[in-house]
Amino acid sequence: MVETNIGERLIALHTDGRIGGKAVLSFLAALSLYCAEAQVNEDMLQWFSRLETVAKGSIRGITRSLIQSFYGGYWDYGEDEYEWFLHRTRDTTVTEDAFKETIRQVQEKWVDVEDILGGTNRLVQLLTEAEPESTWWYAPGITEADLRALAQTLELAAARKAQRVRLRFI
Repeated sequence: MVETNIGERLIALHTDGRIGGKAVLSFLAALSLYCAEAQVNEDMLQWFSRLETVAKGSIRGITRSLIQSFYGGYWDYGEDEYEWFLHRTRDTTVTEDAFKETIRQVQEKWVDVEDILGGTNRLVQLLTEAEPESTWWYAPGITEADLRALAQTLELAAARKAQRVRLRFI
């Protein structure tokens, strides 16, 4: 789902009406690990290195907005709504401090719509050109289709005058 700074929540739809997003989430999970230089295995390093060869440089800059923008779950709360959160979720494992920190992190997910749209389109182009092999985070054709659905949704958000967006996966 694309959340906009003008209060809209837009579902990423494929041209045939199917809801998109699962392939994007898998890809972003792996991409985040790679870009954070977390402990990733050699296969992941080689896979993204080949993509960077096609890009003729680092993909970190191209995908920065994508990586920054996404989060998961239902965090439609203010920092002062911890009791309401407990009432609605009955999740007593989340402390008030952890709740407030999560709310702050979700607020930092907003990115410029044009930046994320440009990065998404460039990523589709790179994946199409590179024709990488299938992995747990990438399914040939399916990932590109999901990214195209995301790009179309971002274009709609921009056309509706949104300036900032974030991606919510539920």
